[in-house]
Amino acid sequence: MRFGKPESRLSTSKSRRTQCRSGPEYPSGTPAQVQTVLPRPIKEPKVFYGVRLGHVPGVYTSWKEAKPHTVGIWSDYKRFKSRKEAEEYIAQPLTLGQPPLSNPDIVLYTDGSASLDPASAGWGVFISRTQASSASLWGAVITDCTDSDWIGESRSTNDTGMISAFYHALQ
Repeated sequence: MRFGKPESRLSTSKSRRTQCRSGPEYPSGTPAQVQTVLPRPIKEPKVFYGVRLGHVPGVYTSWKEAKPHTVGIWSDYKRFKSRKEAEEYIAQPLTLGQPPLSNPDIVLYTDGSASLDPASAGWGVFISRTQASSASLWGAVITDCTDSDWIGESRSTNDTGMISAFYHALQ
């Protein structure tokens, strides 16, 4: 036969069955003679995620743990190399509408919208400066691929309005 004699396979499986029935072997002797096996020390995680604004704010040791607390809502989270940094981050108060920087020079507000009839979309940007006057920009979404402000979309939608607003705000 190609794989050997059938008896050899049979004897191997029989010996395995015998081992399974007999169970594990336990060390003999008094408890003082038996060596105690200590559990491995738990390693400190290398990465921490501080979720400051989410379903359940806190410090998490993996993105797999932190992600469910940030999905589907406005959230504020950040990755850190130490637990202490993550705890300091989540201890900082933050509310919606409050800039994440303590003293920003410029705050940008952007928006976009679309109309079904006629199929058109627009965008708007409001720039708030602390030391100078504020400014507003607005315009229509460009769907002509030959225009220099074209963002890569051939249809006017609400999303293209939002993306156009970001594009013009960052120029």
